This record gives sequence, C-alpha cells and structure tokens, in this order.
Amino acid sequence: MEIVVRRAMAADIETIAQNVVAQAYEGSQEQLEPATVLQGVTSLFNRPERGFYIVAEVDNNVVGSLLVVYEWSDWRNGDHWWIHSVYVQIPFRRQGTYSKMHAFVKDAAAASPEFRSLKLSTAKSNVAARSTYERLGMKESNSIIYCAT
Repeated sequence: MEIVVRRAMAADIETIAQNVVAQAYEGSQEQLEPATVLQGVTSLFNRPERGFYIVAEVDNNVVGSLLVVYEWSDWRNGDHWWIHSVYVQIPFRRQGTYSKMHAFVKDAAAASPEFRSLKLSTAKSNVAARSTYERLGMKESNSIIYCAT
C-alpha cells in the first residue's frame, strides 16, 4: 500500500468535511452539522492566510486529512503551526498514514521562514494518538488549554 501525502485541493473539500464530521463524532460523540462543516472547510480554502489542509491518499482515494492553522507568536516573532482535525479512516490506521502526514507538515514547516514550532492538542484519554505523537518526537506541554463558548 503506497500512501501519498499532498496539500489538499478544492476537489478534496467534501471528503475533508466528511472526515471532520467523523473525527468529531469518534473523538467526543459530537454531532456536527455537515453543511456548517462543509462551509468551514470551504472558507479556509478561500482564506489561505489562515492555514491549509493536507490529505493522505491510497490508490487516488483520500484516506486521511488534517488541518494546519497559524498562530502568531510575539514571543518568537513567527508562527506556531497547530495541527487540528486529524482523521484517518479506520482501515488505514496503524499503517503509517498519520506518520506520513506528520512528516509532510514538518517538511513544509521547515521550508517556512516564519515557522517557530509545531503544536497540537488531543484528549488526555486518547492514549493511541498520544503514543503516536510522542513517537514522532512531540512532547506533552506544561500548558492547559481553557475554552469558552
């Protein structure tokens, strides 16, 4: 099985949106409104200064996707890249799909003069994902993320 990773194109928008909906449900049993997610994914393609999506393909079919968004750091005078909305379809998990996407993001970051660090968040209970991220060189931070809705 050859896994090809690339920047997403407009033709991938619907599949990415489906992946985002699936990820939210699997990760937190949250039922997202598919039409709203589709608009959100489309919006990012229209605002590339906010970030970008990448996809993983097997036999020309998208089997995984993730979002990279930028956060400006005045401390570092550059961007922190946040990985969000990670999703790999079930048959392609534990096959190296995410590892290849992660490597693609790291290579893209290394080519960006404003890149300063790579960050992501995951549920504390998501032991499998945490193990993967740590195996790829990421470390748990000392920060706690607070949210308000």
